[in-house]
Formats: sequence, structure tokens, C-alpha cells
Amino acid sequence: MTHILRQPISAIVVLLSLLSLTQAQTPSTAGDVFANARQLYAQEGASKALPEFEKALALFQKDGNRKSEAITIGLIGNCYKKLGQNQKALEFLQRALTMKQELGDKSEQGRTLSHLGLFYWETGDYTKALENYNNARTIANQIGDRNLEAAIYNNIGLVYDEIGDPSALEQYNRAMDIYREMEPSSGKADAIGNIGGWHMLRGNYAESLRYYQQALEVDEALKLKPRIALDLQNIGLALTGLGRNQEAIQTLDRAISLSHDGGSVKDEATVVKQKRALCFN
Repeated sequence: MTHILRQPISAIVVLLSLLSLTQAQTPSTAGDVFANARQLYAQEGASKALPEFEKALALFQKDGNRKSEAITIGLIGNCYKKLGQNQKALEFLQRALTMKQELGDKSEQGRTLSHLGLFYWETGDYTKALENYNNARTIANQIGDRNLEAAIYNNIGLVYDEIGDPSALEQYNRAMDIYREMEPSSGKADAIGNIGGWHMLRGNYAESLRYYQQALEVDEALKLKPRIALDLQNIGLALTGLGRNQEAIQTLDRAISLSHDGGSVKDEATVVKQKRALCFN
């Protein structure tokens, strides 16, 4: 990399400029730290976000802000889930749910129930996953939270796919019907990608590739690196199914790099295994 030469200036001016820049960029309140952590989680991944969530949690606890404390505890649980630390993930998610129930915050209870459903789906306990999703859906209907409702339909579709229930596609389409009413979001990209997965399971590789590429377009527009990595992994699978192995390997390499940078240990390991299987075939 070529170093750019700059004109020398006073050391005092440099020091003052750096001090000013540091003050401007360093989050000064619990809310600022929390917002920064959420942005890191969405755009960079769990490993970079976790320390910032922990800082925000300490600040919220100091301020006595129990609602923000509960939300942060839940997000820390999501970080641990992404990092493959399931015991800690479940501990934090359950703590968050208990606090939100004590606070009587229905909206937040619904979100944590949905995240618990995802946890149980990922760990293969589909009965508990559906139990949590159904409880979350009841709350979403009670309070009219359309975004949460869409996420739940999408997540129920994931469970149905795993257990071979043919109505999985119906659940994804119900989610899409709601997301079409809203601005592009990661949730919409998830639903699009899961429709691609439905086609993938049935050997419709060209159709699955089309949906996976649509999901990638949404996530790239939102600059969400962890989700982009997942989209690339899925595109690699579709390309493999179509016999386009060299393109698949290049796509998987991009997914591995993004997963590694974001600290998503489980995701990185999955893609590496996928690439190795492709290379040895």
C-alpha cells in the first residue's frame, strides 16, 4: 500500500485535532454505546459487538435503566449464540425474558420468545422452538406488531422445513406478504433466502439461486456483513447443485472471509466444511 505524504504541521495542532476526533467518535452515554454495539452486530458481527454490549449493560445497570438492561442482556445472548456458546446464549436469553416479563413489556417479550425459538431451532429442539414461536405470535397479534409477526412466520417456516412439513413455503409467503408493506430489511432478506432454501431442498437449484441473489442484493444494500456471508454460502450451495463448482468455490471463499472477520465461529466452520466437501469431489 502506498503511503500518502502530507505537509508537516504543528504537533500541538495534531494533538488537539486527534483529541477532538476521539471525543467526537467515542460514545458518551449508555444509549450511544448501545447504538454503536447494535450497528457493529448488524454490520460486522457478534465478536466485535459483544464487548460493546457488555459496556452498555454495565452503564444501564449503573443508571438503573431496567428495560434497556433487559434488551441488552437478550442481545448478548444472541452474540453468544452466534459465537457457538450455547449454554451462555440460553442463560442470557432466559434472563432477558424473565426481566421483560417482570417489566410487563409485551413487545420485548415477543422478541425474546422469537429469539429463544431460533435458539431451539438451531439446537434441534423443534418442539420447544414451535412453543416459543407460538407464544411470540400470540403476543404479536395482541399488540399488532406486524414486523414481529412476519419474523415469526418466517421462523416457523424454518422449523417446518426441518421436520418436512410441506406448509413451510406458506409460512415464508405469509412473512413476505407483510414485508412487502415495509421498507427493505434484514427480515425481508431472510424470508427471500428461506424461499430459496425451500427450492434448494427440492433440487430446484436455478430457482434457489435466483432467490439467494435477491436476498444478497438486500443485505448488500443494508451493508450487513454477517448476513451477506450467509447469502454467499447459500449461493455457493446453489452453484454447486448447478455444477458450477469453480464459481461456488470463489463464492464460498468470500463467505469464509466475512464469517472470519465477524467472529462467527459456527458459520465459518460450516462454510469451510462445505468448501472442503466440494474440493474433494
